[in-house]
Amino acid sequence: MDQIGLAQSATEGVVGYDDISTRPIGRVGELVEVIPGMIATQHSGTGKANQYFMRGFNLDHGTDFAGFIDGAPVNMRSHGHG
Repeated sequence: MDQIGLAQSATEGVVGYDDISTRPIGRVGELVEVIPGMIATQHSGTGKANQYFMRGFNLDHGTDFAGFIDGAPVNMRSHGHG
């Protein structure tokens, strides 16, 4: 989707089905790694959410990153380990 003149920042964008449909997915974190500069790593221990990094900055468990599917928020600050 061309967002020239629409995006509010250089890190705003849209990832669609065409962006992930042809990629082999070995773990859930790879779904967000289609975003340029995004890295998802597994935290040590069980029952914890992935640890996220955007261009080298620690995003904790995604609480510092807004994600939406069809306009509905995927992660909320209260769901840090969810």
